[in-house]
Amino acid sequence: MTGGNATAVNGTSIRNAAVDVSFQGLSGEIILTQFADRFPYLSIYDLNVTGMFSLVAYLYYTKINGTIETVTDVDDIRWGNGLTSRTYTPPDTPPCGFYNELCPTDNTSQTALYAGLGCGMLAAMLIVFLLYRIWKKEQDLNDSTWKVKYQDLDFRVAKNSKSFMALSTAFTQSDGCLTDGTASYTEKYGVTDNTGKSVIDGGDVLKSNNHLAKLKGQIVYLKRLKKQKVKVDRKLLKEMKTLLGIKHTNVASLIGMCTEPGNVSVIWEHCAKGRLCDILENDDIKLDTMFKLSLAIDICKGLEYIYKSDLKYHGNLKSTNCVVDSRWTCKLSDFGPRTIYKNFNDENSDWRTRADYSVSLFWTAPEHLRKWVVQHQKTGSIQGDIYSFGIIAKELVTRDSPFGCEAYIPADEIINKVAATSKVPFRPKFPHMSDDVETMKQTMAIEALIKRCWAEDLQVRPSIKRVLKTLNAINPFKKSNVIENMIVMMEKYSNQLEELVADRTAQLEDEKRKTDALLYQMLPRKVAEDLKLGKTVKAESFEKVTIYFSDIVGFTTIAGDCTPIQVVELLNSLYTVFDDTIKSYEVYKVETIGDAYMVVSGLPERNGDKHASEMAYVALDLLDGVRNFRMPHDPEGCLRIRIGLHSGPVVSGVVGLTMPRYCLFGDTVNTASRMESNGEALKIHMSSATANMLKETGLFELQRRGDLTIKGKGSMTTYWLEGIKKENISSQDSSKHPFVSVPSGMLLYNDLRSLFRHHESTTDDHLVLKNDSHASIGAPEGHGVLPQVYLQVSFLNTTGRPDCAKIVPEASDFIQLFVSKLQGRTQ
Repeated sequence: MTGGNATAVNGTSIRNAAVDVSFQGLSGEIILTQFADRFPYLSIYDLNVTGMFSLVAYLYYTKINGTIETVTDVDDIRWGNGLTSRTYTPPDTPPCGFYNELCPTDNTSQTALYAGLGCGMLAAMLIVFLLYRIWKKEQDLNDSTWKVKYQDLDFRVAKNSKSFMALSTAFTQSDGCLTDGTASYTEKYGVTDNTGKSVIDGGDVLKSNNHLAKLKGQIVYLKRLKKQKVKVDRKLLKEMKTLLGIKHTNVASLIGMCTEPGNVSVIWEHCAKGRLCDILENDDIKLDTMFKLSLAIDICKGLEYIYKSDLKYHGNLKSTNCVVDSRWTCKLSDFGPRTIYKNFNDENSDWRTRADYSVSLFWTAPEHLRKWVVQHQKTGSIQGDIYSFGIIAKELVTRDSPFGCEAYIPADEIINKVAATSKVPFRPKFPHMSDDVETMKQTMAIEALIKRCWAEDLQVRPSIKRVLKTLNAINPFKKSNVIENMIVMMEKYSNQLEELVADRTAQLEDEKRKTDALLYQMLPRKVAEDLKLGKTVKAESFEKVTIYFSDIVGFTTIAGDCTPIQVVELLNSLYTVFDDTIKSYEVYKVETIGDAYMVVSGLPERNGDKHASEMAYVALDLLDGVRNFRMPHDPEGCLRIRIGLHSGPVVSGVVGLTMPRYCLFGDTVNTASRMESNGEALKIHMSSATANMLKETGLFELQRRGDLTIKGKGSMTTYWLEGIKKENISSQDSSKHPFVSVPSGMLLYNDLRSLFRHHESTTDDHLVLKNDSHASIGAPEGHGVLPQVYLQVSFLNTTGRPDCAKIVPEASDFIQLFVSKLQGRTQ
């Protein structure tokens, strides 16, 4: 591996081979000593005046003829102080030592310097910090995030998301917490407000239904101000910053403010249950002692927080400014911005003279009322808030307005009495409270607390901490488990809610029935149901129906002799009789136009070939009714109508979206109208089409009128309907038409007809009631015996063709009703 060279792998041999050896290397001649050490080659360079390094000394060894010789040379060295080695040799150590250990240092000046620099830097940092604070404060003041653009408010707040409070106050809901609903106060004290301004809140709120809106997905409440514009100055900015920092469970949060001209509004947190005064006035909400004390304690906790904040006091405390959220937590609202209200009062001096403004001062302490009366300054204080709390506590206990027992006194006079300095201050009276507090001890304690709160002497009024302590002492549930109290409260709330929902549901169903009944009078039931479901009512074709037309003969003359009101009363009375009559038949009233009356049978529910006979019965019935009808303005006068009937195909449909009408179209309508217009007074004129259908029944007496030229139709054969054939109503045919002889008259006739209006027949079995022509029982006085009238009555679930013996027991209810009506008429 080594090529046979043993020296290459032997250390001793290598070392012996390196002794006293010299050879030329890359750096010069290399000479090794007898110990195999290399002789050094040393050079010293110095930095000259030109800035370049120059060789000033060197030392090296050379081997000449086997002898090692030293070669050296030294030039002058230039030291750092400018001297050369020729004249100066630097000491071995510095004067103060290498670590300055030989020279003690004097740090006084250095310390002073450092101290000065440190103080300067600290002062500079402090100045910078203060400047930053000032800048930050200005930035916070100028922060416009609380400014809300009116266009950002979405007033399309869903109305179906109503809470229990919304259900219970559905008909008296006001402008959330600040407007409307105050009418009860103003009405109570004889004060009315026609300006649309809120009375309770000082009149600077508009009555408006758009008090709720959505802002960035959150429902908020807008307190709208009458003020047209707001000056956003430094004072307002500071106050808004303070208000926005108010955060507490029992204090409503201020969201922001809209300062746009014409839409000036203060935007507050929305509380679902509404304001406290509305809850107290709502009898549907049952408040027990625990509930009332809980609300009172919430108010006190809110006041306690405000007193510790930069606001110092509320200044506008009243039950209209106490709102309740969905968790039944009472919160204080409307405690600012005071700058706006102060400026408003200053700019609107006429506002201070309004009498109804006195109602809003019912919660104001007397010392502040005196300043208001004399100096017209609206101020506030902690003691004033305690007075206001006393008034609210009285409302809670009595569930009445502040001066409910003094409602007979005008509001402005009440304010003057409260503000007056007298030995016996004027304060609200307590009514008898039997259900509001459970024991007399509690009653006396609550009254005593309230009286101390509204004491004339400010020193007598308790602090808010004392009020809280007293309320907790009065609270009969303070030793009970909180969870148990909450469970009991929720059970009561749930039961109350169920009762309220059931009551509202019953009212809703009742109103729905009334609405449906009215709708079914305007449109056919089938059509009305389709429209209610949002379906499109398509036009429908009917192969054959019978149409009735009638009008009043000489109506123009009659109307000319009457006043417009008399004309309306005449038509209303007549058509009421008509409408009541046709209810007993399978017909549908289409419309009335002036004195024209239009009825159809065979639609919208098809009845086979019965439509002609049904309409014939109706025509005879209506004609008989007209004979016995007396005009309201002229009882001695007689009214005559002419009737036209025609059978044929028609098309029906609903026309229009606003006030839709169920109309008939087709030549049959025109022909029926022609039958009426070409008829005669107190006669029933019909076409051959209707006459042929009636002939097939064999029930009616018809008389051929002959061929008649009808406008637009040419020559037509027409008939008169004389009545019902006598053999069809005789006792010999009792199996088909059982006969009962009864005394009659138009009044008894209508009464009996109404008794059977609700009966429905499954067959063609009929009961015909015929009056005795020789009797006058039930007839109107002065008119003697009335003509014979017939009443067709259907029996419920009567099968086959019953005879008289079967009808009487099966219709026992009818017989009893009939006898009672008959006895009533004969007495």
